[in-house]
Amino acid sequence: MDKKSSVLILLIFSIVLIALPQPPILSEQQVTLEGVVKEHSTGKTIPQANIIVIRRYYYRYSRWRSEISWRKVFQGEVDSNGYLVLELSGGESYIIYTYYDDPLTPGFDYVPSMKRIQTPSSGRLNITFELWEGATMFLEGEALFVETTETPQLSYSVLEPDSGEAIQYGDYVLYYGEGTMAHNYYLGLSPNLVIVPAGIPFVVNVDSAIKVGGETITRDFLIDMPSHFVLGKGEAVHIDMRGFSLPLSLSTVRVEASEIGSMIDEKEAEGFYLAVERQRFALITSLTLEAEKDLNQSAYEASFTKLRGAYVEISNLRNWLNSMHTEALRSVFLLILFLAFTAATTSHLLFEERFQKICGASAFYAVFLLVLYLLYPGSRLVESSLFLEASLILLPTILGLATLLPRVLKGREVRGRVPFRNMVLPIFSIAKRSLRRRRLRFTLTLISVMILVSSFITLTSFTTGFGLTFRQVSGCLDSPRGILIRAPKPPTIEEEKLFWFSPLDNSSIGWFEARPETHLVIPKYENMPYPQYREAYTPIGYVEKVPVFGIMGVVPSAEAEVLPWNETIVEGRYLNDGDENGVLISVKLKERLNTTVGESLTLEASGKTLRLKIIGIFDDESLEDLRDLDGQSPLPRKIIETGRIEMDNSPDIVIKGLAPCLAEETLVVTWRTVAEIEGIELSRLDILLEAGEDLKEYANKMALNKGFRVWASTEEGVYLAQLASYFEGKGLPIALPWLIVVLNVVVTMLSSLHERRRDIHIYSSIGMNPSHISGIFLAEAAVIGVLGGGIGYLLGLGWYRGMSLLTLALQVRQKTSALWVLAAIAVSMAAVLVGGLIALRGSVVITPSLRRKWRIEGGGAASTEPLELTLPVRVTEVEVEIFVEFVMKALRSHMNDWALVTSRIRESMEELGETSIRRVEFIYRSENTKFGGIYTKNDVLLRREKDSEVYTVKLSTRGNLEGVHKAGSFIRKIIMEWSIERGKKREL
Repeated sequence: MDKKSSVLILLIFSIVLIALPQPPILSEQQVTLEGVVKEHSTGKTIPQANIIVIRRYYYRYSRWRSEISWRKVFQGEVDSNGYLVLELSGGESYIIYTYYDDPLTPGFDYVPSMKRIQTPSSGRLNITFELWEGATMFLEGEALFVETTETPQLSYSVLEPDSGEAIQYGDYVLYYGEGTMAHNYYLGLSPNLVIVPAGIPFVVNVDSAIKVGGETITRDFLIDMPSHFVLGKGEAVHIDMRGFSLPLSLSTVRVEASEIGSMIDEKEAEGFYLAVERQRFALITSLTLEAEKDLNQSAYEASFTKLRGAYVEISNLRNWLNSMHTEALRSVFLLILFLAFTAATTSHLLFEERFQKICGASAFYAVFLLVLYLLYPGSRLVESSLFLEASLILLPTILGLATLLPRVLKGREVRGRVPFRNMVLPIFSIAKRSLRRRRLRFTLTLISVMILVSSFITLTSFTTGFGLTFRQVSGCLDSPRGILIRAPKPPTIEEEKLFWFSPLDNSSIGWFEARPETHLVIPKYENMPYPQYREAYTPIGYVEKVPVFGIMGVVPSAEAEVLPWNETIVEGRYLNDGDENGVLISVKLKERLNTTVGESLTLEASGKTLRLKIIGIFDDESLEDLRDLDGQSPLPRKIIETGRIEMDNSPDIVIKGLAPCLAEETLVVTWRTVAEIEGIELSRLDILLEAGEDLKEYANKMALNKGFRVWASTEEGVYLAQLASYFEGKGLPIALPWLIVVLNVVVTMLSSLHERRRDIHIYSSIGMNPSHISGIFLAEAAVIGVLGGGIGYLLGLGWYRGMSLLTLALQVRQKTSALWVLAAIAVSMAAVLVGGLIALRGSVVITPSLRRKWRIEGGGAASTEPLELTLPVRVTEVEVEIFVEFVMKALRSHMNDWALVTSRIRESMEELGETSIRRVEFIYRSENTKFGGIYTKNDVLLRREKDSEVYTVKLSTRGNLEGVHKAGSFIRKIIMEWSIERGKKREL
């Protein structure tokens, strides 16, 4: 080895040594600690007192990183005389606890003593420990806070009532709870056990760390009595924390509700219509009063449920009021712009001269702005000067654009054809003259549209929120009636991975078991989904080299209470709770492995190798037919391919989904066995309640209070309760007058078409095609739609103000967003355009050709067989090559289109007996098919039968119904272009 290599190896070795954690530095010198434990009040020694010694260790990970930790190094008792002798390392820091508890008394007899010491380098050290008389407080129940559904982290301080300072004896501060900072951790005590002084008054302060909206905040409350707590030596008292934390939650809800009430008063003073908000506020007040009544009667859980409901309503109401204010403020200028456009449209409809148009638009604009300022609350949220400036700028802008528009809508002729944009202005000009000539019909139709839009604005309400939702998800099941619990987070897709469930914490098992209404808690453990398709075939493990995608761990005796496992077993028996490494496999898996009951299998999963003994064989179909309390299969899930989009020059796009594992891909073991395998989590809890418990009420309570997703399997069916976003719609019967308006437009339009047959013939004679003529009638409908939508929106705002003045409590929410203007226009335009299109499609006045249709021969939307379309062309023997070349060139010209593209274009020829077939294959699809879209495989077939000199042309296509129609229209267009080109050549 050369010198350079030696130096390099030495350098690497040195870096590794520096990076590794250094062991604690041990002193070679020992110090003898001598001590005595005495009772403070009498000075008598306390025999058999407990001693715990904790030492500080210093770890160095590198030159720049170190860590200090405390570890227990000794636990024992003093002798019968109350003395102790310990050998400790010199020059080190220690914490020494001493405590004593008489097992014959219900609580601790003394408050522990604690001393922090720094041992000298050598010699002896004498210490006296004094124990003050003590008692015990057991804190039971939960600290309930309306702001969160998660369990808070609690710590407890024992305080002196008058000063509010923590009671302290020497170095021992009476501080308890969870975590390494509390004495419970080192003394080995339950986190909810608090040792308090005896014979003196005290109170307990509870500090709670809770998570709200991703942030951790602190809430604290006192556990106290009117004359404070005073306990005797060795006494124990049990305290339900719910009775002391709920007043804080009640106070929080009252403060929040008071703020909401002030917000509602303020918004009503600004001109908002808040009938629904008043109703929700009344519900909040009612829930708060009921919660206070339940609290006074010690019905803590019922009280908290009502407080949670009130708090969720407060959060929704606050979000809505804030968003309403923001939307109203932000929408003012968009509404001004829209009114400027409406005024200009009205003026251009009524007048011809430019000066008259400008004056008319200004007059209408002034009236619209005045109405907006008086009726729309957002207009008074902005400064008057800013409102006026915006108003003066927008109308000239709209009029200027209207002046420039004719210049933009001009284009050159292409191949003797006039561009459609050149016809836009003439079409609207003819349309507005027609409307003016038929004033009465126009006015009546406009009024009906205005009434429709104003009704839509005033009488409908569409809102979203977040809160408790409860709905039926399936019918009644054969399984026992009970509850199924899952974590709050539903299945999601994150970073191209599918998550079937969010794991539950194992502590939730004990939490549910401790509840009085619980009869039995049934946990189930399973693995997250693993992919099973061509590009990613990754099972969770292999049993004797056979892939396994699902491993399910159960408590056998409990699981059998909800699912009929014994009925699925065909060989051997069902698992027992004591079966160590026992496994159930399916009949098909048994046949693949060529094994039987009693033999052992080797499972390799997550880097572990386990030997499993076959206890029983279950029937594949019987297991796959089982249904859990939520109505779904209990089998673990896997990731499968639900669709595939073939790409030309890149990997195929795989559309993924979740599906239950097959029985032959699943192993069923006990919960102790899955504890040895990584990646297997607690997926759900089935809970059987005591007789007489209301399953629906329990499901709502658990979802609202703890945030779980809860399924209730009842005699009526399976219901799901969860905290989730919801959509609420009111006034949906407005669809009925909308249909009436549509029918009215249809009748009016048909009548107009019949009356204006002479005009239509004139339009045709001057060169307008049927599309142009149809555009005139649709333009008339569009003008009615714009005017009806704009004026109807203002009229709808007037209804809000009228109801507010008349104190009418119509249960709809006011529409303050400018998006509702677009919705109003959409409703009015939809009414008139749908009516117009129905009339045009049902009329043959313009041209009978508009009624011609084409259809595809063969199956329907769900057919997997090719569908055929006979194309309206025949090709002679001489024209075949030219035709094929034309079609290939046309197909290739669409390979780079922006929406629908062609790809994989190929030509072939085949002879089938006496039939000759020329084939042009191509794919017609959406340009971006990653998230779905159109995808069809197509063949243009030229077929010549025996003794025929003419080829018939058909399109054979595969795909969904929408794609098939798109492909059919696309190829028909190419055929029509071929026919035109052929006709021109024949004329030459």
